[in-house]
Order: sequence, then C-alpha cells, then structure tokens
Amino acid sequence: MPDGKPILFEGILWGMIAKNVHEANKDVMPYDRIFIPEGASRVIAQFSIVEKNIFSQRAKAFTKFGQYIEENYA
Repeated sequence: MPDGKPILFEGILWGMIAKNVHEANKDVMPYDRIFIPEGASRVIAQFSIVEKNIFSQRAKAFTKFGQYIEENYA
C-alpha cells in the first residue's frame, strides 16, 4: 500500500443467467453452472480453463495487479 492507501484492482464479468443448470456434477463454482458471459453462447462450466480465463473477473483484476507491479516495482 503506497502511502498506506489501499489499491483496488477490479475485474467485471458481464452476462446473463441461463434458464437451466448445466454440468450439475462438475466440480466448479456454483454460479459457473448458470452464468453465460457476455459474448459467449454457453455457461462457464462448459469452458476450458483457457476459455474461462478470457472472461474471468479474477483474471482481469489479477492482470491489472500484475501490470501495476511491473510499472511500479520492476
């Protein structure tokens, strides 16, 4: 925290809720079974890990964090 102030790295995942639950027995986050990201045609549970990271709000936030570290501490 520079100067004691927290820094926020935000990632947003826009999309919609599916009408049905998909991949009910797959070991994923519960919302992955019902959430269709904007620009996708299926729920997150049906993605490969590579596809999931393209849409992931966590991946977006972590990418921003990595860029911050590179720009300020490399």
